[in-house]
Amino acid sequence: MKIGMRTPSLKRSLKARTTSKWKRQIKKAVIPGYGQKGIGWIKNPKKAMYNKVYRKTTFGLSDIVKSSKEKSSAKVKKKAIRQSKDYTAKDYKQAGIVMIILGLLLMFVIPVLGIFFLILGIISFGVATLFSKKYSRSK
Repeated sequence: MKIGMRTPSLKRSLKARTTSKWKRQIKKAVIPGYGQKGIGWIKNPKKAMYNKVYRKTTFGLSDIVKSSKEKSSAKVKKKAIRQSKDYTAKDYKQAGIVMIILGLLLMFVIPVLGIFFLILGIISFGVATLFSKKYSRSK
């Protein structure tokens, strides 16, 4: 039984992600119970036990990458929960100005996209102006 890092095989990982996907879909359609969790313990308990121990005693590069991504995404989620960003009229005005400038620049390269950004910027700037007037009146 191996203990430690599993040796990566690029050929096997590519094959598992491409050709085997279609084979698994066909087998799922034809064989009842194929692809369900726990079926390996019923069909071949010796191999299932070996695989369970092997997965616990070894690790691969994908496990290392996944764990670091999970940690970073958990930190981002915690930060997102703690802070909720309320956009002000000033933010919308700045976004509107940026979109207008971007639209004017793109007007020469890609006219359709330039017009889209120009209209979007004008709408954003107009909404920001309306909200800033309502906000100043309410205070």
